[in-house]
Amino acid sequence: MNHILLNEADLKASIYEWGNKDKPTIICLHGLGSSGLSFLEIAESIKLDYHILSIELPGHGYLYLEQNDYEISDICEWVHKIISALQLYQFFILAHSWGAQVMTRYADIYSSNVKGIILLDGGYHNKQLSYNYHKLNIDHQQFCFTSLIEEKEYYLNDFDNYNFDDWDQYEAFECKQYLRWNSFLAYAAKNLMVEQNGKIVFRVLGKTACKALDGMYSCPMPRNLKNTMIPIVLVLAQLPESLIEERNIQLYEFRKYVKLLVVKAPTTHMIHWDNPNLVINIIYKQFNC
Repeated sequence: MNHILLNEADLKASIYEWGNKDKPTIICLHGLGSSGLSFLEIAESIKLDYHILSIELPGHGYLYLEQNDYEISDICEWVHKIISALQLYQFFILAHSWGAQVMTRYADIYSSNVKGIILLDGGYHNKQLSYNYHKLNIDHQQFCFTSLIEEKEYYLNDFDNYNFDDWDQYEAFECKQYLRWNSFLAYAAKNLMVEQNGKIVFRVLGKTACKALDGMYSCPMPRNLKNTMIPIVLVLAQLPESLIEERNIQLYEFRKYVKLLVVKAPTTHMIHWDNPNLVINIIYKQFNC
């Protein structure tokens, strides 16, 4: 694994790289609160056959540098500057959650660069549709919000108060949050935190999450992907079962704008952590040359 740091006057970025540049390139983009190492386990498994670049979003990861505007279109332009700086012209996309929304928008704008897309439980979400659904179906579960304000309040508190006394305490707690755990996930999870003032704290600030949520809320639906020739696969999480109905409603709406294949996964939202082999099999099937 290589760690690329772009440190130009108008472009700073952290990117993790695996594999050989002579192989087909996959650009990865993680979700809110995550990092470029979110794809570590998958990248290590496919690095002999692909060239993988995992970009860390603004306010996240190694640099966790803030930027003023988190509108999806602006982040797309930032990603495009990185892609141009790395002199990439044709590539596949593997993206999760918020990153999937960003890269769906990217493909809508820069379709000629994109050879194929795998969206991991992301890209299809419409914030207002979700809020409207939960207003009518109040179940008081985690991540079931009825307004943008309510969701921002949750993430502001959650991110800014996610801290531990030491690394052992953190890992002992974190490993229980997923369906499985191994050394790859432990390494990636540790990258989410930083030691400050004797505490282990979350790298991503609550205000960053709020800006990102504003961007997600205002993101328009795609305009150019309904009749696209780009193969698009959405891997749709099926856990918890209480969210299946809402996900299906979101998917129904998304399909009005995007032509895609749907693969239902018996996982939580963290598909690539819960079942990396499923994702790897889809990569080899969809990202062939």
